[in-house]
Amino acid sequence: MFKQISSSIPAFLKFILKTYVLTFGLFQAYRLLFFLVNKPDVILSSEIPLIINAFKMSVLFDNAMFCYITFLPLLFLIINFFLKNTFHFLNKVAYVLYAVFISLYLFVCAADIPYFQQFGNHLSKAALIWSESPAFMAEMVFSNFSYWGFLVVFIFSEVVLFYFLKKNYQSYVNQIDTDTKVKLPYALIVVLVIIGITLLGARGRTSAKQVLHEGLAIVSANPFINQIALNPNYTFWKSVTSSKNKNSYQVPKHIDDDLAFTRNYLGIKTPYEKNISRKVKAMDSIHNYNVIIVMMESTSVYKMGYYGGKNLTPNL
Repeated sequence: MFKQISSSIPAFLKFILKTYVLTFGLFQAYRLLFFLVNKPDVILSSEIPLIINAFKMSVLFDNAMFCYITFLPLLFLIINFFLKNTFHFLNKVAYVLYAVFISLYLFVCAADIPYFQQFGNHLSKAALIWSESPAFMAEMVFSNFSYWGFLVVFIFSEVVLFYFLKKNYQSYVNQIDTDTKVKLPYALIVVLVIIGITLLGARGRTSAKQVLHEGLAIVSANPFINQIALNPNYTFWKSVTSSKNKNSYQVPKHIDDDLAFTRNYLGIKTPYEKNISRKVKAMDSIHNYNVIIVMMESTSVYKMGYYGGKNLTPNL
């Protein structure tokens, strides 16, 4: 019975399904590693069901990411399927595309773990802020020995990927003759169903009003648990491709007039400069308040003991 059903499934569809299982397994392995590395020291028993629910919700995001990966390879496989697998190089192209896209996605998963540990949020285009200075970026990454371990993890996942992906592809090539026996009406139905499932998976939801979004990952009041479900590729590529303000900043035409008005309003009498800095004179007071205002920029949660990082700032 099982062999009859299996024999009726086109070989290229088996290849896609096996690749999906492989990719989904690697995504989940990275998510588990992400959880183990970044989890708080103490997990309450009441939080365990929420964590399990977060892992369940992760299926939506991992499915969507694989569907995005599979769009282009699927196109080549379908074309060759209808051409009776006449052009073998099209299958090879699909295999290479899978290898490249999945590798890129796995790299993002690996880079996301130390990034989250450092900044407390998933990878986004903010990580590319120093992209114009690649030497500085390389120094930041490779000067920290703890990051090297995640590079080893990525290399290991690549070995697993290429071993099983090549094995899946070889199995597909060996079964490719069965596709030539598939009748056209059945082939059309199969292809339409696959395309429909892929589009639905990429959309993430059947709701007509909303597609997949970060809000679906919110399963509790605990911010870390809500981050578990998200696939870092979702947050990264979404932030890269969609920007509310795609126009570069332009200096206002009347900025000199605005600065002059502000300086006059604040009573700044120093020679004019394009700033509103001024000297502040301490005023006598009968109250000797012991207040220190600390202003910081780019201080990561990794360096703040309150969030489970290094105990450099236990009271901040």
